[in-house]
Amino acid sequence: MSEIGQTGMLADQFEAALAAYSPKSVALVGCAGGNGFDRIRSSAVKRVVGIDINPTYLSETSRRFAGVISGLELYQADIAKVDFRVEPVDLIFAGLIFEFVDLVASMAVLRTLCSPKGMLVTVLQQPCASMPAVSPSSFVSLQKVAGLVRLVSPSELELVAKNSGFLAVSKDEIGLPSGKQFSVQTFQAV
Repeated sequence: MSEIGQTGMLADQFEAALAAYSPKSVALVGCAGGNGFDRIRSSAVKRVVGIDINPTYLSETSRRFAGVISGLELYQADIAKVDFRVEPVDLIFAGLIFEFVDLVASMAVLRTLCSPKGMLVTVLQQPCASMPAVSPSSFVSLQKVAGLVRLVSPSELELVAKNSGFLAVSKDEIGLPSGKQFSVQTFQAV
């Protein structure tokens, strides 16, 4: 992903969300190895939740940030499972996850994870004629998920979010020099 620019873009969007909403608690869904955690600079953030389905990613996140971020909680979970429950947070950042999970089930779980009036910031990959959904990479494991990717349209995400108890706040489009296109949408829990 680093050759494409997605990693940096996701960290930048996470940092922008932190600056815009000044949360006391935040969850990074699909936290991988903790990409973006180094952008948490505010002492106002008292609780940081990392969620990923991959235990190896969580081990890497713990190795990198357990002694650095106080209030760090890491959970190995499939956010599409309705039995996943964690104390709600003020801000959820979900970057490039809806392409791999059941959208309706995941959004319902995220609503339980979001505090009343809390914010959900999402990043969706958009179709790109010049690049496949999963870009060629030196990371062989990424090619294994290529068949699992289902691009989600911003309008579909907005409808499912609304039906799950989120109100659309903003939408922006981002293009990377690699040609990849993304939609960044922000929602508020109602």
